[in-house]
Amino acid sequence: MPPIKKKVSAASAATRGRLIEAAGEVFATHGYRAATVQMICQKARANVAAINYHFGDKENLYFEALRHGRDQLLAELFAEPAIKPGEPPEAALGRFVRSYLEGLLGAASPDWHRRIVAREMAEPTAMLDRFVKTCIRPQHDRGVGIIRVLAAGRLTEEQMLLAWRSVIGQCLLYVNCREALLRVDQKTAYAEGFIDELVQHITTFSLGGLEALAAATRPAPGQKSHRQTTLNKAPHGSLRAGA
Repeated sequence: MPPIKKKVSAASAATRGRLIEAAGEVFATHGYRAATVQMICQKARANVAAINYHFGDKENLYFEALRHGRDQLLAELFAEPAIKPGEPPEAALGRFVRSYLEGLLGAASPDWHRRIVAREMAEPTAMLDRFVKTCIRPQHDRGVGIIRVLAAGRLTEEQMLLAWRSVIGQCLLYVNCREALLRVDQKTAYAEGFIDELVQHITTFSLGGLEALAAATRPAPGQKSHRQTTLNKAPHGSLRAGA
């Protein structure tokens, strides 16, 4: 159960912040199971009572560190609506991809922000359900919503889910496999401007894939179209960028 929220002084808030930062680094390095509250307290210059006061227990401290890491990585993503008023959905998709890649590949956040989230995905803890509900699901629904507008009733729900996961999969390849890809390319780091190139590629490739899916889903003459039978109420439109 999450701890009861308390009003705290500036000094107490600073202690809480140090605990989250220290816990994030320790959990990202050692994993939830191997990390101890003693390691965290030593790094944060705090005592176990401070963990109990601010978080209740190790599990809640882990969740807060995990959520903080993810929120910092994707802060820009949720700073604006999924699709701004008057914005073409193609542009919204590109903006999502850019915010996602800049958050995960950029240098603005400490490395543990990425590592703790990646570790939770690879080694799930009891906190995964809570993390999915509060953090991953909103991000997922936002992305699927953009795909739904782009699909404009021409794809099934399953096709739209798969399409969105293909977009995210392309992004995550360059995040989770970065070191391997750099070695394949005989490089030590992604080149300056690589994120711009990647955003353009993933957005264009994904829009082309959606167009191909929509074309393949069109019924033969005389058959009812998916648009006539689907529960999706989105208005019809083109998937081509700039249309």
